[in-house]
Amino acid sequence: MTRAFSFLFLGLIPVFAGLGDLSAKPNVLFIAIDDLNDYVSPLDNHPGVKTPHFERLAKRSVNFANAHCAAPACHPSRVAVMTGVHPSRSGIYRNMFGAHGPRWRHESALLENAVVLSRHFGNHGYHAAGGGKIFHTLQWTPGDSQNDPDAWDEHRGDPLDPISSDWPRPKFTQGDNVGFVGRRPLGNYLFGAAPLEQPEESYGDHLVVDWAIEKLKEKRQKPLFLAVGLFRPHIPWEVGRKWFDLYPMDEVKLPVHQADDLQDARDHGRRGWHRWVTENKQWKHLMQGYLASISYVDHQLGRLLDGLDRSGLRENTVVVLWSDHGFHIGEKENWEKFALWDQTTRVPLFIHAPGLSKDGEKTRQPVTLTDLYPTLCELAGLPIPAQCDGVSLVPQLKNPAKKKTTLSLTSFQFGGDSKPSHGVSDDRYRFIRYGNGFEELYDLEEDPHEFVNLAKEPKFAKVREKLARGVPSDAAKIAVIPKDSPHHRGRARAPKTFKVFLLAGQSNMQGQGVVDMDHPKYYNGGKGTLLRVMKNAADPRRYAHLKDAKGNWITRNDAFIRYRNKQGVMAGGVSIGFTGYGSMKSRHHIGPELQIGHRLGDHFKEPVLLIKTAWGGKSLYEDFRPPSAGGETGEYYGKMLAEVDEALKNYRKEFPSLKGSKPEWGGFVWFQGWNDMFNQDALAQYEQNLVHLIKDLRVHLKQPNLPVVVGELGNMGEDAGKNMKAIREAQRKACERKEWKGRVSFVKTTAFARPKEESPNVGHGHHWFGNAESYFLIGDALGAEMVRLLKKNK
Repeated sequence: MTRAFSFLFLGLIPVFAGLGDLSAKPNVLFIAIDDLNDYVSPLDNHPGVKTPHFERLAKRSVNFANAHCAAPACHPSRVAVMTGVHPSRSGIYRNMFGAHGPRWRHESALLENAVVLSRHFGNHGYHAAGGGKIFHTLQWTPGDSQNDPDAWDEHRGDPLDPISSDWPRPKFTQGDNVGFVGRRPLGNYLFGAAPLEQPEESYGDHLVVDWAIEKLKEKRQKPLFLAVGLFRPHIPWEVGRKWFDLYPMDEVKLPVHQADDLQDARDHGRRGWHRWVTENKQWKHLMQGYLASISYVDHQLGRLLDGLDRSGLRENTVVVLWSDHGFHIGEKENWEKFALWDQTTRVPLFIHAPGLSKDGEKTRQPVTLTDLYPTLCELAGLPIPAQCDGVSLVPQLKNPAKKKTTLSLTSFQFGGDSKPSHGVSDDRYRFIRYGNGFEELYDLEEDPHEFVNLAKEPKFAKVREKLARGVPSDAAKIAVIPKDSPHHRGRARAPKTFKVFLLAGQSNMQGQGVVDMDHPKYYNGGKGTLLRVMKNAADPRRYAHLKDAKGNWITRNDAFIRYRNKQGVMAGGVSIGFTGYGSMKSRHHIGPELQIGHRLGDHFKEPVLLIKTAWGGKSLYEDFRPPSAGGETGEYYGKMLAEVDEALKNYRKEFPSLKGSKPEWGGFVWFQGWNDMFNQDALAQYEQNLVHLIKDLRVHLKQPNLPVVVGELGNMGEDAGKNMKAIREAQRKACERKEWKGRVSFVKTTAFARPKEESPNVGHGHHWFGNAESYFLIGDALGAEMVRLLKKNK
């Protein structure tokens, strides 16, 4: 059944003064680390482990030393944290692969309308930014991600493929199993450890921290919710050689273990991994790789804390660090997670609340990571959604010794079981009841490695009974993969179609971005040309999709552009050159269509066709005047529609690969406004004329809910004159009307203006000085916003 979520205003006393003032609300730095167990020095301090920055964080936060994940697997744990809904209610107990988007909303009906933590903050005045691994994804599964793009106001890279392109790998000269006994678990050395020789600045977590530090530097009116997801120490344990050198093999210590440890415990079903490790004498080597990866991520934490301290935000920033579950390195003959012992479920959790938390103290009060959502809400003075299962940890932040009445709860469903299993902890004992009825009880004070199962010991009967009351009696049935979900990658496809988008406007939609020095005596020595921008980019990966390995411009075979200019019809795969100056043979400019095409092409599995219609020097008041605005319909309004009809008539001939496919309308992108500034009547009527344009176009195309994105007239940056600012305001107001029901969006572009001194055409301020970076970023923003609208209104 679908549950409608509401919000509970619990009468919380704001923990930060002046919370009625949005600028006084605390920022939140939300750090998620993958597969990090309790080896770090502020917790169990594995012999020889080197984690100075975790020690640094522990001194400036409360260390919740008895915190547990909601489920011992990436996907269910992260969904539980980000929604506050425990697996015992949602039914999501295990990893489920093959998603491309928030399929968890369809895996569990209970989560269909759940508000993601970051979105909740975004809905209450925060700027919600995320990067790295927050929802489940893997280094080696491009496009397999359960992230919810709508949960963020801003995301680093593609939220549906956030990390796969970030990580280099070593070069292996032989097969996975050469020289080993038996078959290595997983393939491609993913269960392995090896130094990376590439520069550390190219590693995924370093790049994510670079991005996060820049976010902390930015000045904004809103408080910041910044989620930073670090992937190491997840397998493969591949980091720089210097981190391996911290742990010489003769100094590496194996975890405390017992040979017959499973004699009185449930077999987890993964002993084959341990058998391969021991038979091939790989235990110390893999431990070295795991410890090296921990020290690497400790270093990234240090960089992030340094960035926070330098930003000037430290005194008003809540810091939370957590890991999605614990991790085994051979304890109980287990590797990875997927079990319910303390080693599997216990996670690092540090929380700092400025002026409130008893920093430097440790507590053994039991915590479940679903407690994070209500805790952060209380710290920020936000309402707590009724969906949340956890309880706020603010009392323990104020007084770490304060008794917590709730137990921790971790749930998982083992293969072959018809019911889920559950593990609970208080401040001393751990109790597990499996789906098959088997029970385990451990005294973690006397037996921290859980060697002795006390469940059948009479003198512990009361302890067992007390903890057993924390096991849910009506836990949800295990969720299954919804193959009909729009976020399921292998879902059945509808009849073959392609998506059509109309791009319209004036000369800046035509495209004035200079690609190269085709006119050597012009273009300011090449400044601001696309080639120069790509060469000097701080993050070359942003432009990597434009050229192939040989340096040739890439032409897409799944996204196409059709544009008629003075030279005739240009029709082909998305690439450079579809502008007013171009022809099929001569291509030296770009417009917004380039990156719009890449964004939409990446989003859809079916092909995409952009029909571009643009003419320089035209106004909405006269040339594009829509019929319902009254007066004489503009000539170029008619030409725009005529070119649409022409393109849809001829697509089979102009784009042979689309032959046999049917067109489906996807959306409309409008980028225009300059000429309406110079006529006071045009200026006064701009908002209303834009509304008429959208309405009339929808009627003509028979698409009453067609998504529309309007690009701001932003080419003079923030220093524009009053007329330009009036046009911008008219564009914004036209897009924000309630009648559109969220299907029309306004995109600011002023931030993409570049100085004329850094641009090719120093006298063309009306054309963004011909700066290719400006046109690339405009197209990227317009395309990204169209994708967001499409996902939101699916």
